[in-house]
Order: sequence, then C-alpha cells, then structure tokens
Amino acid sequence: MILTLILVIAAALLASCGGKGPYSGYDDEGYTVSIKYDSNGGYFTTNTTVIVDTYNLSSLPSNSKGEKLLTLVSPDNDVRGKENAFLPQNAGYFLVGWYKNRTAVTDGEGNELDADGNIASESGKPVAYTYSGKWDFSEDKLPVDPAKVEGSATPVLTLYAAWAPRFTYDFYDIKTGDLIKSLEVDPIYVKNITVPEWNVVTGQLDMHEFPKVDNKTFSTVYLDPNGTTSVEAGTPIKHTGIINEDNATTSGNTMKLYVDMLEGNWYNIYTADHFIKYGSPTGNYNILADLDFTGKGWKIPLVYGNFTGTINGNGHKMSNITVNQDNAQQANAGLFGTLAASANINNITFENVTLSVTGSIRSGASYGLLCGTRASGSTLDSVQISGKLVIMSSSLIIDNNPGIGLLCGSGSAADVDISAITCEAREDEYSARHIALTVEGNKVTVTEITEDPAD
Repeated sequence: MILTLILVIAAALLASCGGKGPYSGYDDEGYTVSIKYDSNGGYFTTNTTVIVDTYNLSSLPSNSKGEKLLTLVSPDNDVRGKENAFLPQNAGYFLVGWYKNRTAVTDGEGNELDADGNIASESGKPVAYTYSGKWDFSEDKLPVDPAKVEGSATPVLTLYAAWAPRFTYDFYDIKTGDLIKSLEVDPIYVKNITVPEWNVVTGQLDMHEFPKVDNKTFSTVYLDPNGTTSVEAGTPIKHTGIINEDNATTSGNTMKLYVDMLEGNWYNIYTADHFIKYGSPTGNYNILADLDFTGKGWKIPLVYGNFTGTINGNGHKMSNITVNQDNAQQANAGLFGTLAASANINNITFENVTLSVTGSIRSGASYGLLCGTRASGSTLDSVQISGKLVIMSSSLIIDNNPGIGLLCGSGSAADVDISAITCEAREDEYSARHIALTVEGNKVTVTEITEDPAD
C-alpha cells in the first residue's frame, strides 16, 4: 500500500554523487528498494522527467516463497497528495501505459531510428521504441527477495511511459472536400464525441465537440465521403482507432468525418422567446411550434431591417403580434422592413397582427402589415396573414406620398390572400387633421378631409 511509500525524488537527485548522498539516509532507515518511473520523452506536472519511490520491505506482506510483495502506485494517483501531482504529459501524444521493457527500433546497421523511420541522431527526433510487459497497477505486484542486499540508489524496476500519437477527428466539408478542422483527443480519457443537437430549452444548436463555421449551420454528419452513412443528432461517435496494449502501438489514429452544412445561420424555434432572442434580418428559422407573442415585443431590427433569410413555418403560426412604427428616420416598416430578393417565407400563418403607424413618415416611405417593401424574387409560399393596419392622423404627412399597402407598401401582393387584412384611420387628442383611407387591392391611399371651420 501507499503507506510504504517514503518519498518522491526528482531526477536531479538521482544524479547526485559524492559524499553522503540522499539515498544513504533512506538506506539507514530501511527504505532500500526503489522503483523508478521514466517519463520517456515526456514530463510530469512537477516539471521533472523521472520520479522514484522507495519502500521499506519490513512493512510489506510476503508470498509463499517468502518474497515481499510491492503494490506499486501510479505516478498520477491521488494518494500522492495533490491531485494529479505527477500527471505524465507529452505534447501531441497520449500515455498508453507503463511498461517494464523497451527496445530501441534500429535499422539493419544498428542505427536507432525515430518514429518516422529516420536515423534519430540525424533527424534530431526522439528514438522510437517497442515495448512489452505493461504494468497493471490494480492487479500486478512486484515480488522482492528480502534476503538480497538492495540499495535505494539502484532501482529494482524501471517502468517506462509508452507514448503514442494522439487520435484525431478530422472534419471535412462533404460538399467541397475541404478540411474544416482537426480535433486532437486522448483516447484513454475521451472515448467519443457527440453529434450536434438542437436544445429545445435554449433554442440553440449544441455543437459539443464539433467545429463551428462562420455563416454556416451544421446539418448532418456522415461516416463516408459519399454521404451514405449518417449519424443521428446527439449520438456519440466512437473513434475507430486501435490501441495494442501488448506493445503500445496504435493504428488508425485519424478518423474522418464528413459534415454537411446549411448556408447561413439557422435556428430551431420552439417558443416566441426563442424568436425574440435570435430574430435577425440575416437569420434563418425553422418554426417548430405555434408562437404566441401576447405581451412580447417583435424584434425592432426585423421591423426596419432588410430580411435576407428563410422562415420555414412547418404549418405553424405566429400570433398576437403588435408593431408600432414611430421612427421617422425609417423608410420601410412592417413585420419586416424589407423582404430582400433572397427572402423565403413559407408554410406559416401570421395571425392577429397589428401595425400602427404613429410616427412622421419620411418621403418615399413604404409600410405594410407584412413588410414595407417586397423585392422581386422574394418568395412567399403558403403564407397566410390576418390583422389590422392603423394609421394615426396626428403624425401623418400626406404630402410625402407614402406607399402604404395591406400586405406591403411596395412590391407584389399577388401570391398572398390579403382578404383578412383590414385598415383604419384613427385620430387622437393631438390630431389637427382628419384623414380617410381608400383600399384598392393591396394599395391603401390616404387623403385628408378638410372640414368647414363653422361646423
């Protein structure tokens, strides 16, 4: 047990010589058996490359042969005190295990080779080794003859850290074949990675270990470049690399994954709050539930912005939406200020929408319940809309010749049923004029009514 562990000695102490060295004291106290741990090209978190444990045989159990049995303690075991006090590390590599034997890889002339098969002394890279005799810290015990004279300065056993290149997941764009990113993992601790999945609580796409790509949204991951074998969202993907623990070798360290992505930033919308949070003129949305905006504000950037994205309604509805146009600096207003040529809104119902025009209208402005301006090329497919357009007479400047429409102030309304849209003129206590609204198809014409002062 660890009770027999007397101390850990840094590599520098191993090299001490002359006089009464540190080991003399250990020998005097009976701690005569040492076990050496060689980081073998790596290092420990204590910034040393070798550690040594010494044991007092008198306190250890014996086997049937009278040998003392040592239960070794792995360098990174918490019982050493500080958590991971001697965690072995080696950049770009992972620890396969600790081995009793190592043999340098050589060529036919006896030259020691590096991992690439080149002569190590010429390449300047570490010598490559083959290993055997992996030590199992949970099962193995080391028998030591107590009658044999041992000195703590000479280890009875050296265990070598065997390193192998870390495994990588390489993510490729399945459309272009370009490498997106490589994710390096230690397969001893990271057994798999998880396919991105939509979070119904936050409305966000949890990418897990997968890379994000600017202006693109993850859609599907495949195990082959032809896209024939996909992996479901939220599913762990286990690395296909193989570790041979008998000789500390690995194969298939790189696993290729092929990612299909949607253009633009996409969001799955489950609640009105999700849409309020993520609503953007450049966003793309899958509506996955009916959204009630009662008491909630519609996003101002949508009211005045140039919407270039897509809304897939999936048969759902957005209801009880109130928009107030009170900004005289804006030329377009509606649920969307402008629907750009790239905009696509489909399979959705906008129900009980109210657009109130209460601010001064700048020259050439366009207002409509769905949008101020609809560009040619924008798509409205299976879109239904109902609601009211309200014009307040107190702030309206008719001489500006505004473009006002039931659906849109400028652009075509031919492919949307606008029969459920109404409009009305309202006056308030500040009104100095009276107006009337005339509707002809989609177009709404505003005229001022002049009253006789004597009335």
